[in-house]
Amino acid sequence: MATRRVTLLRLGPDGRAPIRHPHGVRPPFTLKYLQALLLQRGVPVRFLDGAVTPRATAEAVAGVARGEQDLVVCSSTPLERDALTAAAAAIRAHGGVTMAVGPDVSLDPAFYANGASPVDVAIPGEAEQACAEAIVALQDPAVLPALQAHYRDRLSRRDSLLVESLDALPFPVYAPGELAQYPQAYPVPLSRRAVWGHLLAGRGCPYPCLFCTQMTRESYGRAARVRDPEQVAAELAHLQRLGATVASFDDDNLTTDARFVQALCRAIIRRRVGLPWIAHARVDNGVPELAALMAQAGCVLLRFGIESAVPRIVAQLRKGGDPSTWGATTRRTVTAARRAGIAALGLFIIGNPGETEPEVETTIRFALDLPLEFAQVHFFTPYVGSGAYRQWLGSLDPALALTQHHYRWPQLNLSRIGTRRLVRLRAAFYRRFYGRPGWLARHLRRYAGFYACNAGPLRTLAAGRSVLLG
Repeated sequence: MATRRVTLLRLGPDGRAPIRHPHGVRPPFTLKYLQALLLQRGVPVRFLDGAVTPRATAEAVAGVARGEQDLVVCSSTPLERDALTAAAAAIRAHGGVTMAVGPDVSLDPAFYANGASPVDVAIPGEAEQACAEAIVALQDPAVLPALQAHYRDRLSRRDSLLVESLDALPFPVYAPGELAQYPQAYPVPLSRRAVWGHLLAGRGCPYPCLFCTQMTRESYGRAARVRDPEQVAAELAHLQRLGATVASFDDDNLTTDARFVQALCRAIIRRRVGLPWIAHARVDNGVPELAALMAQAGCVLLRFGIESAVPRIVAQLRKGGDPSTWGATTRRTVTAARRAGIAALGLFIIGNPGETEPEVETTIRFALDLPLEFAQVHFFTPYVGSGAYRQWLGSLDPALALTQHHYRWPQLNLSRIGTRRLVRLRAAFYRRFYGRPGWLARHLRRYAGFYACNAGPLRTLAAGRSVLLG
């Protein structure tokens, strides 16, 4: 039977260990781009997101059982492997076809290439265009065996797809009210309801950070690829028309290419978009020279991966450049952002390999001395596919590798600090940072209007209080 209707499904968390630490929810970009491509081709499509709808997987399987859909494209990470396997088996039992995209396909291609998985077709890497073409081809069911053979061969060669011409992708599609399902966790200087619009300005990251993996990234490849700045500015305006009141650039690092950032900011200013936005940036990417222009274009918050103040750990984490100057570079960049009127959020990692409690204390004191508005503290986590995972694979129970998360209780503690003590140190980090005299008063002066119009972030903080403050 030819494929008549397609379901796009993000599986979402498995529920075994809920993440209580406050965090935002991003849309599944691969599926959202694929949705837009299929609609362009006239293929009816249903979108379900398990990250925001707990029964999404059950709904997708039930749709196949009722004959309403007969092809389900699942996006999953290694954390969702068991859920994907169960869903694909149920879909096959009802006569449907399952395609898999997302980080798990690229991180463990052997699982999908050996024919034992109930997934019918798995497409590695940036799968949007190839998946759309495969779905159109599957209007003829006789194509399936050849398609399976093609992608099993590709998986066996670990040949992941990349979208080289990013401007060929249409803007992601959102139903009315759908943007509100993807809030960020941060307050912004906005005295109205925050409806977040998410977008990618580019793909690829050239940096070799030890802890980084496809599980934590939004794109593939080491080569940085950027879109036409005018197209990105147009998408910002498009999100605004859809109801977004603030935007989040979810790129792995927006500031890799300084010339691109300059062109993007000028395009936003020229279009008079007027939408405040946030982004992830590195402290060693020329932000001091870009900050004033970024602020003029609407940037209100930059998230900086500072990680540590200890040169030994900075070098171990492969943060790049001269570890001995990392602290000075960080201070200069954060100070420049704040002087431009951009809030700075510092991302830190504790529990690094061989780290001692005095070294954690050095990082805490450094964070307290920086003009940061926010701090976020992760535990060192050797995710599947990272350099850390390959280096310490022999020390990690494979079953635990699929349940670990940088906000959860550490499954593998490589530091010289006991795990219980390490968890308490994170709580102490947060207490000392957010409990400083005057911090709350300054924070409320800047964000009182936001909290008056947005109760969600306060509820999220209250729910995660025991994790943050111990």
